[in-house]
Amino acid sequence: MPRYSNWIYPLLILSVMCGCFKKSSPEISGIYGSVEINSATAAPGTLISFINRENDSDSFSTVVSENGTYDYRPPSSIKIPPGEFIAVIRPQYSRTVEDENGMPQEEVIPGAPKSYGKYSDARKSDLVVRLESGKKEKFDISIRTTQK
Repeated sequence: MPRYSNWIYPLLILSVMCGCFKKSSPEISGIYGSVEINSATAAPGTLISFINRENDSDSFSTVVSENGTYDYRPPSSIKIPPGEFIAVIRPQYSRTVEDENGMPQEEVIPGAPKSYGKYSDARKSDLVVRLESGKKEKFDISIRTTQK
C-alpha cells in the first residue's frame, strides 16, 4: 500500500463531514396577526400577499380566516429569506360555485369591494414588515379605506 494511504482516509472523512454540517441559509419562520378594515374584522377569504422588496420571487400569500386573523408558516420545502416585505390586501369579491350541471362558475359576492385602494397595490401600499430569520413575527393590520 502506498505511503500516503495513512493520511488520505482521515482527510476524506473530514471533507465528507464538513459537507454534512454545512450551515443552512437563513429563512423566515412565519407571520401571523389580525386584520381590520374600516374598524371591522376583515371578511374570511381576504387575501394578504407579502412581497419581498429585494426579490419579489421570495413573496408569499395567505388568507384571512373566519375570526379575522391569518397565520402563515412556510412549508418545509419552501425557503423564504428574511427581509422587508410589503403587505398587499385584496378583498374576496367573487367565489367559485357549481352551476346546475356541476360545472364551476364564478359568482360575484354582493356588496364586496373590488379593491382596498392603495393597500391593494404593491407599488402604493405603506404596510411594511421586516421578517427576521428563525422568528415567527406578529403583524396586525388595520386599514381605513373608502374604496368600493
